Amino acid sequence: MDRYFDTVNPQWYPAEDISALVYPPLPLLPFDINLPLYSPPTTPERLATPPFTHLPSSGLCFEELSATQPPANTQQTPPPTPPVPVWQPTSHQIKNFSYCPHTKNGKICGFVSWSSSGTKTIERHLKRKHLDPGSNAKVFRCPNPHCKRNGLPFWRKDSLKCHRRKTCDSWHAQRIPDYVPLSHIEQGSDKELRRWMRAGFGQRNSIREKLKAGTPWSLDLLQPIHL
Repeated sequence: MDRYFDTVNPQWYPAEDISALVYPPLPLLPFDINLPLYSPPTTPERLATPPFTHLPSSGLCFEELSATQPPANTQQTPPPTPPVPVWQPTSHQIKNFSYCPHTKNGKICGFVSWSSSGTKTIERHLKRKHLDPGSNAKVFRCPNPHCKRNGLPFWRKDSLKCHRRKTCDSWHAQRIPDYVPLSHIEQGSDKELRRWMRAGFGQRNSIREKLKAGTPWSLDLLQPIHL
């Protein structure tokens, strides 16, 4: 029985195999492996490299996010619009203030004049815009035949005079040897116009006093007038 377990008995193994059993050969390394024996030396350039910068964590809390940037759905309130400065007439304009008092369907016209010829301006406005020519308002027509105006009336007598002196009378005199200037044609009356002007006289003076006292000018100061 002892000869089966005595592995180093020289009578069973040749001499060259005994050393192989007692001292097994070292493993052979491949020739293409080049393992470094030492770690690479540390150079000054490596020491000068800045350290790794710590990045902020992506898990910011809700309070930090709201403090750094507003929510996307937040609607910003626009800045308040500055008030428009109220226009206030001068003392000279207040003195010459006049307006059209014509009222229709409970609504006043509201045409305003601040010039020194405010009364005449309002009267001409009444004739052109609100009164019928030849019936409720006085108009003037050129008497010359074949006039270029074709019967179109003049609201002012001085306008008709200028028309005849500069163009119409001279044109007829050149073509008609015995031409004799005719008188102006006058139609209608200004009775209706005078009624409206008198009706608005009291309100005009009241508005003047308010403007002198510092009341801002507004069309709301004009109230409808009924004849």
